[in-house]
Amino acid sequence: MKLPVLVLILILSSCASQKTKEKSIDEITNEDFKPVKVVRYTRSDDSLKNIKAALSEQLNKESLQRVYKYDGEFKVDSLLDQLVAFCHQREFEKAKDLVRTHSRKFIKNPIFWNQVGSCFVLEKDYRKALLFFNRALSIKGNYAPALNNLGIMYLRKRDFSRALVAFKRARKENRFSKTPNFNLASLYLQFGQYELALSSLKPLASSSTTDVDVLNMVGTGFLMKNDAKQAVSWFEKIPTEFLEKDHFGINYALALYQSGQNKKAQDIWEDIDVTQNYSEYYKLVGRHIGGRK
Repeated sequence: MKLPVLVLILILSSCASQKTKEKSIDEITNEDFKPVKVVRYTRSDDSLKNIKAALSEQLNKESLQRVYKYDGEFKVDSLLDQLVAFCHQREFEKAKDLVRTHSRKFIKNPIFWNQVGSCFVLEKDYRKALLFFNRALSIKGNYAPALNNLGIMYLRKRDFSRALVAFKRARKENRFSKTPNFNLASLYLQFGQYELALSSLKPLASSSTTDVDVLNMVGTGFLMKNDAKQAVSWFEKIPTEFLEKDHFGINYALALYQSGQNKKAQDIWEDIDVTQNYSEYYKLVGRHIGGRK
């Protein structure tokens, strides 16, 4: 379903805490009636540039989420860059002001509407996110980034079956995109499907990668497969400071123990900073490996 421009602008206007200032008749000039030059979709605009972030390097051209998570650097060079930056910096009102000002220019551009949808996902307004993802897909029906972001939205709503379908569609529509494979691997690992996870990670898991989440997922996949030696080799590519975090370190300690390195496993386990989300799993692994806390 294609939504008229007016409907989209009204929806965006209703989301803002400040209304756009209206002009009086005396303030209106000929500039207000000039047609807007429409910025159409080009594939090159779909790739993020000027990013320095080794810890998230596998997806840096496609996603900013982990760039900001790991304090990477992103140089804003365009209006689309500015929009995605505002959203990931959680400057939602600034993002909405940008959208209201430039929506007519990008009315036929799926990149723009996909970014608007992503912004609403970050804001946890999933109804509006769905509206704008559908807008992007009404312009370009096989647009993989919008399909992938639909999957992320469903994942956050814990609608795992719809997330799976969306990620698979995104991968099918753009087999060169890495993000759907990354998200599929993460979803498969949540449900113990380690073979499918490892298969999805193949395009990302080069031996030279510095992407800590890819390394962690590959290590976890081999751990689930009972190949502790392989698991350890992948975990040990992760910087030491990350192995002190529960999300990385617990499975590393378990892999060490299962590969016969009991003392090292216990030492790693004891150095882990535990959060509430992982406290039960941490205790379970500690009992298994003979942790001394």
